[in-house]
Formats: sequence, C-alpha cells, structure tokens
Amino acid sequence: SKTVDKANICLYNINNLVVILRKFPVSFVIIN
Repeated sequence: SKTVDKANICLYNINNLVVILRKFPVSFVIIN
C-alpha cells in the first residue's frame, strides 16, 4: 500500500541520515 511505501521511504531516509552522521560526528556536534 502507499502508506507502507511512505513509511519504508521514511525509514530509509532516517537510516541514511544516521550513516551520514556517523561519518561526520564532528559536524553533528557542531550542529547541536
């Protein structure tokens, strides 16, 4: 269903953000 697809895309985007933040922990600290 479309709702499931949207949820999967959301989780996928969150996972990508986590990976990026792990690669750049210094910039993550600066942002916060």
